[in-house]
Amino acid sequence: AGAVYLMATTAAGALRVVRRVPEIGEDEHDRTTASLYRRDRDEPGLLSLRAFDHFGCAIQHIGDLDGDGITELAVGARGDNSGAQDAGAVYVLFLDTQARLRRYVKVTRPEAGGLFGSALGAPSGGVASIEHPHLVVGAPGHDGHRGAVHLLFFNADGSLAGSTELSPATWGEGGPGLLASNARLGATVAMSLSSTGYEISAGAPGMEGEAGVVLTLHMVGRDIRGFSPMMAPDRQRTPRRHFGGSALA
Repeated sequence: AGAVYLMATTAAGALRVVRRVPEIGEDEHDRTTASLYRRDRDEPGLLSLRAFDHFGCAIQHIGDLDGDGITELAVGARGDNSGAQDAGAVYVLFLDTQARLRRYVKVTRPEAGGLFGSALGAPSGGVASIEHPHLVVGAPGHDGHRGAVHLLFFNADGSLAGSTELSPATWGEGGPGLLASNARLGATVAMSLSSTGYEISAGAPGMEGEAGVVLTLHMVGRDIRGFSPMMAPDRQRTPRRHFGGSALA
């Protein structure tokens, strides 16, 4: 099913567990955190997961949507079946000052095997506007594992204000063109603001005979105005190298 552990640093520099999401149920035992907290099944806000949801496969802060001074967290669950088998989902978590889950909003997609939520990215500080999305989401299983990237815009309550899919079917002349089957675009994503808009770097580890490519999409609003492909720094197109399979924003 998966879980997210929220950690804090002690004065001595050690890490300690503050909270686990979802919290521990009555029929569950976690040696790391069981002494710290428990939650009754009928308590409001309980987050229920199923086997192979892969909740926590990606995590990203998205700023303070509701203005309460506490940053919201987006969590990917690429194996979620709510929209369709392995369609995937993204949870927006609203926490309190003690890092307890107050409530959540779940965003799903209807495409079986899409693996929506496999990777998450956001601008530094969670800044968003009409021109800049709150969250960029990778869906490397889209369209026969060619892959896609989704731009998500949220309302203050975490509901979806709008979304845009970036894939060969939607990105027009400014995009990279067609993707090979199993390109897995969106296996990783990162986002940064620029002087003219913003840029999305999306890993496609299945491109170029699985040597892998990172595509940087130059964005203005919801439109691609250009792109830059990048191979491995040594420029060797070694089969199955899977460059772009992981990234640090």
